[in-house]
Amino acid sequence: MRQDEGRLIRSYAVAHGPGPVRFPQDPRWHQFVHARTGVVRIETDEGSWTLPSDRGLWIAAGVTHRADVVQRADMRTLYLPEREPLLDDRIAVVEMTPLTRETVAHLVRIAPVVIDHVGRAWLTVLREQVRALDVAPVDLPAVRAEPAATVARALRADPGTDRSIDELAHAANASRRTIERDFRAATGLSVGEWRRRLRVLLALEQLAAGVPVGRVAVDAGYATQSAFGAMFRAELGTSPGRYFSNDR
Repeated sequence: MRQDEGRLIRSYAVAHGPGPVRFPQDPRWHQFVHARTGVVRIETDEGSWTLPSDRGLWIAAGVTHRADVVQRADMRTLYLPEREPLLDDRIAVVEMTPLTRETVAHLVRIAPVVIDHVGRAWLTVLREQVRALDVAPVDLPAVRAEPAATVARALRADPGTDRSIDELAHAANASRRTIERDFRAATGLSVGEWRRRLRVLLALEQLAAGVPVGRVAVDAGYATQSAFGAMFRAELGTSPGRYFSNDR
């Protein structure tokens, strides 16, 4: 993808069924990814992000990523020249308000857009919306250093396990204090917080696929649907039953 002298906003739109999806990537272009419907999971060396339709992902130029569609998704991606970032972050999740959704949809429809006075106005509208939005907790930071990585792999393999953090640390031949310290250093989260985030992201994928809430609660390690609902609401601000409803 060539970065023209006129510094264009480009777009890529595709409806994609479950499975891996390949976005055009060029290290000179930023990307803003949004699934108008469905759920997509994007992974980089820094972590993974599960994006339902009310979340978008900013990916700075030079960040290589992989994507998997969890539930059939109507994908919309904007490409911005390296000199025109929306955010200073390398990767950032934003909430998609109705205005942001329609702005992205319009830019996708009319792209390529030369960044002249008209294009600059559209870019300013999008940039101001994105800068004002809250970061949404739908990411799972990577844990790479041992022995904490052993605990992370065990939790990923069985998110619903009832094994205590002490038991997981013992299996990794480390103390709980060491594991907690390493998780905090790598992710900014405690082991318990990281496990809850993992369970929420698993739940998002299952709910998007139509799995009943009761089954999702069991797979996430909760004895009751109400306990699972309380955790889900604390993380994402709404109940599992309403998360994918049309009136959100």
